[in-house]
Amino acid sequence: MDDNVPQSAVELFHDSTTIVLGVFGRELKQGRHNKTFQKYKTHLQTVSRRYNSANKIGVEQIRTRFCYEVAAVSTLISVINQWLQIRELPHLASMTVNGIREYFPVFDLPENARRLCVQVASQINTVEELSSLLQSTSNNVLEQSHVGTLSEYYTPPLLAEQLAKYALTSQSKNSERLKIVDPACGNGSLLTPLLTTYIQRLLRAGESPSKIVETLQKNICGFDVQPYSVILTRLNLLIHSVDLFDKRVCSVLTSKSTLFSNVVLRDPLLLSQDLWKSKNKFDIVVANPPFARVINEEKLFLDDYADVIYGHANLYQLFLWWAIKATKPNGNIAFLIPQSFRSGQYFKKLREKINETCTVKAITQISHRATAFKGIQQPLVCILLKKHSGKAKANQIVHLQTFKNTSQPNTPEINGDFKVAQNQVLRSFRHTNIWVLSEKKLDYEILDKVLRYSESTFKDANSIEVRNGGFVWNQQKEILREGRIRSAKPLISADAISPFQIQFPVAENSISFERQYVIPKKDLSAPLYNQHTLLIQRTTAKKTGKRIIGALTNGSTLFSNGYYVENHVNVIQSANMNQTNSDLLFLWGLTGWVNSRLLSFVFGMINGTAHISTYELEMLPLPCDLISLLASLSQRTAALSNGRVISSTEKLDGLIFDFFHLTKSQRERLEVKIV
Repeated sequence: MDDNVPQSAVELFHDSTTIVLGVFGRELKQGRHNKTFQKYKTHLQTVSRRYNSANKIGVEQIRTRFCYEVAAVSTLISVINQWLQIRELPHLASMTVNGIREYFPVFDLPENARRLCVQVASQINTVEELSSLLQSTSNNVLEQSHVGTLSEYYTPPLLAEQLAKYALTSQSKNSERLKIVDPACGNGSLLTPLLTTYIQRLLRAGESPSKIVETLQKNICGFDVQPYSVILTRLNLLIHSVDLFDKRVCSVLTSKSTLFSNVVLRDPLLLSQDLWKSKNKFDIVVANPPFARVINEEKLFLDDYADVIYGHANLYQLFLWWAIKATKPNGNIAFLIPQSFRSGQYFKKLREKINETCTVKAITQISHRATAFKGIQQPLVCILLKKHSGKAKANQIVHLQTFKNTSQPNTPEINGDFKVAQNQVLRSFRHTNIWVLSEKKLDYEILDKVLRYSESTFKDANSIEVRNGGFVWNQQKEILREGRIRSAKPLISADAISPFQIQFPVAENSISFERQYVIPKKDLSAPLYNQHTLLIQRTTAKKTGKRIIGALTNGSTLFSNGYYVENHVNVIQSANMNQTNSDLLFLWGLTGWVNSRLLSFVFGMINGTAHISTYELEMLPLPCDLISLLASLSQRTAALSNGRVISSTEKLDGLIFDFFHLTKSQRERLEVKIV
């Protein structure tokens, strides 16, 4: 649990929860609470079918999570009520379950567990400690009951504060009327910093506690598809507003009162039209939506999102469009989403709609996502959008930051904090809008030079074609062999490719060692390549220091009778089926360009993930005059031993820097930039 909570309280809380979990689990097996469990199970299965039919949740998994959630919430409510009682306040925490009891019982704790809760409450001194206990408990339940199947990840406090800061930007007027919503509220970690600031503003405006509570009840909204999350959010909001509950406020409350009643069990993506009507719209929408591809058995609700769907739909894509539609003119939208939307083909319609409807005000890149969300491997970004109230203003400015971890938890280093024109961030590449992000203002000057001297793109070049290798090895295992036999063709995998060179056969410790050759069959759909091609790894780890790694197949007699290429490799081939010497020279020059430090740098600004799609390759700049200059040196570099390739690559980089007239500071930036 969080370091803010006394260790002894942590241990006592764990002991109490364990007792409750055991007793409740036994009662559930005996048939008690069956009506509530059946209601909970049906609800969860419905949600799973709607969004995650590829990973349907089994009954036993539902039962496990039900038990863990009931134990956690029941223990939390007991601790919070005891903490309130010490402060001579009524048991307000019990009022957060009203309206949810048909799905979620609050279990009466056994006496030994209740006594432990009293001890926990006596050791917690501050709201911050109580909030940390709730945050840690909700995260522990996720881990222990394996509930990540519904893309559930709670936002760490640090990122929640950043999103709250974004959301309140330029929203200072008429604070008492601000209407706020988190459409995927989780444990309430995004709403609580907004609530705290909201309360401070209202107090400064001279509002009484009773009036503030009334305003919060009306204007703080949250939606979630899980009863557990609704209760957690209400509890979190209660904790952070507890100072408002004086005797006058408490005197009008009864056991049937529902605290924060506008935090409700609801799927906002369904029946969304009523929330898109002007009278119901919000001033602020803040969210860390689920990240998951929608595999829907009943796709009718997706019709409302057709404006932003291209190919596969992702939940965060739908939530962001929902938010834009549900926000008032001049309202703010603060979201935490994967960086895949920046240039990915499936999100091009979403980017277009953002450009049409909103101004991008601020962006924070999350450099080290592994410690931000346990189990999340996608690079993330916080964005702030302002909904247009009319025609978009020209010359808008975007505030850019990058969070990087330090040795101290939850104390990130801000690497880069600057402003650039919006048209430097939102750019048109190959007739589509993409988001270009980097850590320094100087990086945008470098990109401008590259684009200025590049008259074409990979897509527009008539002499080449970009495609995926196409051979899906795990669907063709029966025709794969480790060693070469008669009629077998080589299969080139990503781990055979290094800058300028292809190692084939691969080393024995390679992951593809046992699948190096293919015995062709009649119905094999993967293409057989017969000309020299430039092969590029489709996934590159950041630790390699390069975003693009490629090599030409020229030079090995093993490939002269044809070869296959795995789908984890992208292929650039000559458009001319009868490849000429000039075609081959162009590919050699291109090999030098794709392995250059500068193109890796440019690609890192365009692409926010470790994956390189053919769509993104096609939008890369192509300076044709430079390509012809690189051909001979690239060819010589490929013939060198591994140790000498690096020094030859440095010569290539120097030639490229000269071509683009890079200044000393721009060259130094490329030397230190880790792409």
